[in-house]
Amino acid sequence: SNERLFTADVAHAPNSARVHFNYGVILMAQLPEDLNRQQAQLPDVVAAFERALAIDSNDHGSHVNLGVCYYRLNDYPKSIIHSKKALKLNPEDVSIAANLADAFFKNNQFDSAVVRYQSIISSKQATAGNYNFMGTAYFNMKKYEKAIPVFKKGLKRFPKNEELMLNLGNAYGASGQFEPAKETFLELLTINPNNKQAMQFLAMTYQRLGDGVNAQKYATMATAP
Repeated sequence: SNERLFTADVAHAPNSARVHFNYGVILMAQLPEDLNRQQAQLPDVVAAFERALAIDSNDHGSHVNLGVCYYRLNDYPKSIIHSKKALKLNPEDVSIAANLADAFFKNNQFDSAVVRYQSIISSKQATAGNYNFMGTAYFNMKKYEKAIPVFKKGLKRFPKNEELMLNLGNAYGASGQFEPAKETFLELLTINPNNKQAMQFLAMTYQRLGDGVNAQKYATMATAP
């Protein structure tokens, strides 16, 4: 098997960056899907890629994978370091740029995250998550007037994405635009009538609009089993 082959290679060719990279790839492929269960095994994966970089500091694949591994370990500063190096070696790779942007976001470096997301959302590979993170970065900086257009643009490409719609409604509400917030949450409930978060935020929005009857109605719906 590849596992036995690459494990043997590590012993027979300990000074080969490619051997340690391949070994890391095998270990990474064996990680359980559950992110919490990965935590115990990720240090071994990291060690393999770090060993490859100790031999060849420009090993692109090791930088890419370490960016991912450190992200999963919640070590965002190291994820940023390796994703930056990987992107420098391959500036056109949108997936690496997205990993870097996400790491900036998780590290609360919202300005840096936004700069990266701006180029990502202009590409065909942009995901709903990219729009959500970019808009939320603006939201966390209280720049609601910039968050709203990002969520709206995301919904043009992903019109039934519930997270985008929920975030758009929240951005409207945070900026004091309660009527558009209400309409957004109501539209979300036409897509998913069981979205409890939409009900909760709709109850709060009606309360801000002075409509106690509907506020109570949706508050009750939100807590119903």
